[in-house]
Amino acid sequence: MNCNNFSFSLKNRIIKNEISLSNFNKEELHHWLISNFTNILSEKNIFINSISITPLENKYYKYLYLINAVDGDSSYKLEFGELLNNDSLEHNLNNSCCKRLSYLNFHFNDINLSKLNLLKLNEYTLINSKKIKTILIY
Repeated sequence: MNCNNFSFSLKNRIIKNEISLSNFNKEELHHWLISNFTNILSEKNIFINSISITPLENKYYKYLYLINAVDGDSSYKLEFGELLNNDSLEHNLNNSCCKRLSYLNFHFNDINLSKLNLLKLNEYTLINSKKIKTILIY
């Protein structure tokens, strides 16, 4: 399975459903992540027995979670988190976990898009809304 497959699928759900990640509280985010990861797996004919979400420590993230789904002997993992700031974004691009979806909310001038395009270490999507801009890295 493609390394970016789950993070790419979750990114598509965020865009398709116009999800504003900043609107979730911690409990709502947990439920949303578990529900959507379960749906992504079932769309790939992976039917799980259990799923858990665990906070991870990372100094570059406001929060970072590991979602782990188990189906018999198989385990499916996805990391999801919000980056702290622009410096964290650059570090993430250089040291990213391939099964991670990271995001950063920012103001237009805060991100050097030319630098992002030169690095080409990760795929990313920019989302512009009236209230906030978000970059999703997968």
